[in-house]
Amino acid sequence: MVPNEAHQYTGIVELLLHFGWTWVGLLARESEGGERFIQTLKPLLSQKGICLAFSETTLKTTYLAEYYDLYPHWIQIYQVIMESKAKVVVFYGETKSMLALRDIVALGELENVTKTSVGKVWILTALVDFPALTFQMSMGMQVFQGSLSFAVHSNVVQGFKAFLQVQNPFEANGNGFVKQFWAQVFLCLFPNSNTEEQANGTCTGEEKLENLPSSGFEMSITSHSYSIYNAVYAAAHALHAMFLSRTKYRAAVEGGMRKLQKLQPWQVSPLSLCNPSCPPGSRKEKKEGEPFCCYDCAPCPQGKISSQKDMDDCVACPEDHYPHRDQSQCITKTISFLSFKEPLGTSLALLALFLSLLTVVVLAVFVKHQDTPLVRANNRDLTYTLLTFLLLCFLCPLIFLSPPERVSCLLRQMAFGLVFTVTVSCVLAKTITVVLAFVATKPGSRMRTWVGKRLASSIVISCSLIQAVICTIWLGISPHSLILTCSLR
Repeated sequence: MVPNEAHQYTGIVELLLHFGWTWVGLLARESEGGERFIQTLKPLLSQKGICLAFSETTLKTTYLAEYYDLYPHWIQIYQVIMESKAKVVVFYGETKSMLALRDIVALGELENVTKTSVGKVWILTALVDFPALTFQMSMGMQVFQGSLSFAVHSNVVQGFKAFLQVQNPFEANGNGFVKQFWAQVFLCLFPNSNTEEQANGTCTGEEKLENLPSSGFEMSITSHSYSIYNAVYAAAHALHAMFLSRTKYRAAVEGGMRKLQKLQPWQVSPLSLCNPSCPPGSRKEKKEGEPFCCYDCAPCPQGKISSQKDMDDCVACPEDHYPHRDQSQCITKTISFLSFKEPLGTSLALLALFLSLLTVVVLAVFVKHQDTPLVRANNRDLTYTLLTFLLLCFLCPLIFLSPPERVSCLLRQMAFGLVFTVTVSCVLAKTITVVLAFVATKPGSRMRTWVGKRLASSIVISCSLIQAVICTIWLGISPHSLILTCSLR
């Protein structure tokens, strides 16, 4: 008779997520089903990041006299609904409960309850059958215009529409239900009627059911009626199968599921949120004592960005990017380098070549006069080393005057560091040698044993090894940052 409600819960959650409604209210009739509905739906909503603005139940009503007793309760419920920021309300109840809900809204309108939020969207469960409310045409249901209602599966029943078209309350074989139904939907009275209700006129039997608005009556079978139709036929087929002693029987009703109307975004799909979404460039910050759907927006810290709405935390940009001014995106850093084509680059290249040429000339002079006492007295081997590495120092700027590549980035800084270290070490070795030579001239000085090529070579080799170890450790610890620093200079 009725579908599994678990599928309906899933459908409600998916519908809310589709429209981005994360701040909603729940309203259910006070019954076992209503309590089960609220207790089951609450954790499902929480798992999907949907918060409840309120959760209320309406008391049962049996007699008209109870309406007066429930008046304060209904006004309170109306205040909760209308004063809430939630623009979406999920209602659980059967068809008669809709009348109570309509009365709650009507009473609230009469009492002029303050509204901080208008334009509520009602989401109704499959228990509600609007066409069953035949007297809704005289007791307006405008408040529910634009509502979303879940429907039970229905299908076309052959001959049903033709059956409705030939109905006539004046037929001798007609049942009392048709006569009563006719008076309700057409708001008319039959002759010899003892009722004192007001009506538009006398029922003539010429009224046509197809002329009724679809909100009050449908010529096609409704989903609830189709469930009853299936239940009756299931029982009939079961009895038939039992009498025929059949072990297996299959229902003869054929037809596929009627295609559901594709939902379109409502005119302007309302936002049902506890607070506005945090824009890009900010992050969510929890409010103390509030549900997780209610939060403040805090700007991202310096150096971090958030590229989407409602991000829980900001993220840092990659090393080759930097944050935009509004911290909503990362911008690629521009690669800039000094080239030969620029005036400064050309000047540096010419100066480097000139100094390199000058060093070569000096080195050639020393080689030519290598056997002279002056050259030999200046530690010839150490002088050759100094001039060679000084030449390489002057050539190092040419490595920097080119586009940054992976290999060149690794070589240019370490090469210059090693070459410059050897050059300075040679100068240091010459200086120490001269100082020791003057000290060693004193009578009885033991420093004479330190004067010679071994001391100079030891100074150059030890300083060069220290610099080589530093470069190796640097390259091993952060090769990527070394390349990045080089390319973004």
